Amino acid sequence: MLKSIKNQLSALYLLILLSALTLVSEIVLISNFASTTITTSTSPTTTQYRSATPDRGALAVVAAVKTNSSGGEAPQQCRQQQEGDATKIPCDEKANKTPLVLSQGAAAKEKCWRSCPKRINKIFYGHGVAGLGDRFYIIMQLAQIAGYLCARLELPPPSACLNIQHNHYLHLSSDLIWQDFKNLTFREDNSSVIVDPRLSSFDRNFSNWRKTPLYDEQKYSDWLYIVSDKNSDTLKDYERLQNFSWQQEENSAIGFIWEIRSSYYSSTLNKNQLLDPPLTIQNNSKYSVDMRPKHHVRKKKKDGSQPENKNIRSTATNHIETTNRCNYVQEIVPPSDMVLLRDRIKERILSISLQNATYGYFHIRRSDTIKVCNTTIAEIRNFLQCSLNGTERFGKNITILMGSDETDESYRQSVIGLSDDYSHLQILDADKITHDVLTESIRSGVVDKKLDNNFYIYELQRALRGTVGSQFSSFHLEKRKKVCMKCVRLLGKYPFVE
Repeated sequence: MLKSIKNQLSALYLLILLSALTLVSEIVLISNFASTTITTSTSPTTTQYRSATPDRGALAVVAAVKTNSSGGEAPQQCRQQQEGDATKIPCDEKANKTPLVLSQGAAAKEKCWRSCPKRINKIFYGHGVAGLGDRFYIIMQLAQIAGYLCARLELPPPSACLNIQHNHYLHLSSDLIWQDFKNLTFREDNSSVIVDPRLSSFDRNFSNWRKTPLYDEQKYSDWLYIVSDKNSDTLKDYERLQNFSWQQEENSAIGFIWEIRSSYYSSTLNKNQLLDPPLTIQNNSKYSVDMRPKHHVRKKKKDGSQPENKNIRSTATNHIETTNRCNYVQEIVPPSDMVLLRDRIKERILSISLQNATYGYFHIRRSDTIKVCNTTIAEIRNFLQCSLNGTERFGKNITILMGSDETDESYRQSVIGLSDDYSHLQILDADKITHDVLTESIRSGVVDKKLDNNFYIYELQRALRGTVGSQFSSFHLEKRKKVCMKCVRLLGKYPFVE
């Protein structure tokens, strides 16, 4: 009997001791966060802590606790916090072991953007002409900045910015607008990123867009007006505009105009990370380090120098994306005409394709690439022989959709004729199919004739290349200036071709 009572007392003593140790741990944890400001996010399982007295450089996120679906804490490796880096997790200085709480980057947040009651600020870009992908890369970069600075983009129309070399040297309709290609909106309020030219302060044909300064200086005499030319430091111009925007009153009728007249690719804005605002702004209760916009920076060589090619823009190979930055821009629904035409193009392809087929897209660039990438018929034949080797064994057909800027019809037919060497291969002219569907839709009055251009056809075919919406094509082959493939073994790289 006495032995049983003794055992019960021992168990009770152990329980009291464990409770005391737990209480001490909680007191230590509370004391460690006594000097932090707590902000609850929109997610019920996440609490973010922002330092009330930031270090030099950036207002760092000190910590965040996130629970998983089972209620436990998500594990994450402890790293020492470094100046200006919000992704570093603070550790217990004495133990330097497990972090007291876990950091979550802005990319994981449902809402990270800065609140903009209105967007009166203007960012204008006008320099040179290029292809559609090139111009939209710059537009997307500036759109992220505009979202953060409570601004909108005002741009010359596509007819003034797109190189007609890519449109068989045919001029584009002046009625064509950027919104015909992409429906870019800000995530905060779903408002348009680019000002509709019909609602802008310029004439319909935008004939005066090369004038500098572009805007009426008397009308905007009270505004901050910055023109960045080839001699300007655009990164410092951005810093000045950032400071100004954080000092704007919500209902202010005075804003800023940023007129960029120099090449984006050679600018300091393209070569460096965006600068953080001064501490006076970081201490503002409305500011959070999570609001910093998404931004791509050109990679430097190992010796620290910039690449020789100033026109590098590929985010996949030549740029690094800034981590833990806020995405301000979205394209939830493409333009309605684009959706309609893409559906019709897919239906047309399905109606003329081989049965039980796997689809692939083959991009052959010719106009400015012939001297750099071999795209002769003999080379295309060798490329297909190597790439398709072994695919005939699986009893599945392959339909390749060819897209090319080549205008020589005999060349295009020769590429299509290479399918005669295979029993399971079909090559279709995606450009002709797309143009036929577009032309038919224009004639029937379904879409406007301004859309009849090679740039629009290129954008329509993004759905075929598998870069937007559903994955229509299972593989993507290329022979162009920057990606001149010698062979892509489909069975090795794309096992689903089997």
